[in-house]
Formats: sequence, C-alpha cells, structure tokens
Amino acid sequence: MIRYPLRFLPSLEEMAFESATSIADDPKYSKLFREYRSSITTDTRDLPWLNMDRAFFVATNKVPGDDLAIALDYRTSATNPRVVASEWTDDGVLWCPVAATFTEFVDLIDL
Repeated sequence: MIRYPLRFLPSLEEMAFESATSIADDPKYSKLFREYRSSITTDTRDLPWLNMDRAFFVATNKVPGDDLAIALDYRTSATNPRVVASEWTDDGVLWCPVAATFTEFVDLIDL
C-alpha cells in the first residue's frame, strides 16, 4: 500500500533520468533498497528485488526523503510489463506488485 504522496513523472526524459541514476549502482544501499543490475551480477532475483536493467520509473515520491517509487518491471513482459511499487519495512524497501500488467494498471487508476 502506498502511504505517501507520489508524483507521476511528466516526461520521458525525467523518467529516463530517474531510472538511470539508481541506488543499484551503490553496493552500500543496493541491499537496503533491494535494487540490483543483472548486467553486473549473475544472480537472478525476483520481487521483492527490482532489476534496474529491466525497470523504468514512472512515479517518484513527492516529498524528498520518502524514497518511494512506482516502476514498470519488464522482467515479466517486454510489451506489457508488471507494475511494482516500493514499500518501506523494518528490513528496508520491498518491491511489491501493483498490477500484473501495465494494461491492468491503467484500468486500475482509471486513466
């Protein structure tokens, strides 16, 4: 459940920027935020981990420091990805499914 305000990123450029600058690139924070890059590890991980080589952020926290996001997770489909959201727990961030497909997500938010 998303408990804090998010903002949908207004442009492809901003989505690309948010997706490219990832905590997955910092070993210290990668585990806490459960983000990794398949291009730099042989591990294959599924949720609650997010593979930043196969993800694209579409929304981020509105309030600095909330560290929340909604992402398209292309590990499930190249044309209709799963939609996931980050959730803080006592053990760090968990990436949780919001919708099985982007099409389902669009219907869910009545876009």
